[in-house]
Amino acid sequence: MMKTAQSRTLSIFGTLIIISGLIAYTTIGIKSKNQLIAGLLVGILSWIFSWLNSTGKINVWSGIALTFSSCILFGQRTIANLLALIGIIQHNMPLDSYNKCISFILFIFMTVTSVIALMLLFYSITEKE
Repeated sequence: MMKTAQSRTLSIFGTLIIISGLIAYTTIGIKSKNQLIAGLLVGILSWIFSWLNSTGKINVWSGIALTFSSCILFGQRTIANLLALIGIIQHNMPLDSYNKCISFILFIFMTVTSVIALMLLFYSITEKE
């Protein structure tokens, strides 16, 4: 029962991250290729870890490591986009603030999704039956 809840958490997490990367690419275009690559990589790794967890080949700590590292990755990119957006607004730079806003919002969603998946996986370990 625990392995199925952990596997479901990882597969849903992977799906949401991949969808976020695809939304970024379809909305912003080629400028968001790094966001798309990061989303696809983390999402596919999450699906692989979900499958390996459901077959019993790895334990949930691998999924926790993946979600924790994605929290750091997407959190850092969120802060970088926020600072870039602040710089564009303060200095009236002729850069594309529309795309930065969309990217910032999608990175916030990816970060929050990573944090929630991390909390759910950690809770499934500490839960006593």
